[in-house]
Amino acid sequence: MQQPANDETFANDPCISVTLHARYLLALKNHRRQAFLLGMFWGVLASFFAYSVVPRAIALIGRFS
Repeated sequence: MQQPANDETFANDPCISVTLHARYLLALKNHRRQAFLLGMFWGVLASFFAYSVVPRAIALIGRFS
């Protein structure tokens, strides 16, 4: 037998799938935040390497050639 839509016990007792879905969304939010920060870190590191170390390396190789 199905419960009616206006049943108060249904409104007060959330379904386990709703609870699990909410936890999944929170975990996904945290995962996305960590992935964004890690991507920013590697992006800044790669930019520093490309604009600072690579020209010095090219100049050093040019001296020995």
